[in-house]
Order: sequence, then structure tokens, then C-alpha cells
Amino acid sequence: MENNQTLALFHAMEEGDIEEVKNLLAKGADVNAKNEEGKSALFLAIEQQLPEMGLFSAHLKALYDPDG
Repeated sequence: MENNQTLALFHAMEEGDIEEVKNLLAKGADVNAKNEEGKSALFLAIEQQLPEMGLFSAHLKALYDPDG
């Protein structure tokens, strides 16, 4: 992962903290980065299966670059 914001993004995604996810994306966290397991933030949003993350995953998908 590239920076502290991106690391924090993954932590917020794992915790299901949608407000922190929004805040970190606004600050430039890289939605295309992958964690140690090779999972993107979008993948984690879907994997969490939380209603608020499910709704937010559409926004993440719009930002996701499969080549990024």
C-alpha cells in the first residue's frame, strides 16, 4: 500500500466505518490499492456484506480502475 491514508482506508473498510472511508477517500486514499492479501477496497466493501458498505460499494466501483 502506498500511504497512510490508504492503509487507514483498509482498516476503516474492515471495521465497517463508512464515514471514515468517505473521509479518507476525500483526502486521497487510493481505492485501487490492494492489501497484503491482494484485495482492493472495493472487494472488501463487498466482502463485508454490511448494508451501508453495500450501498457505498457502487461509489467505490465507479472509482475503481482494474488496471490500477
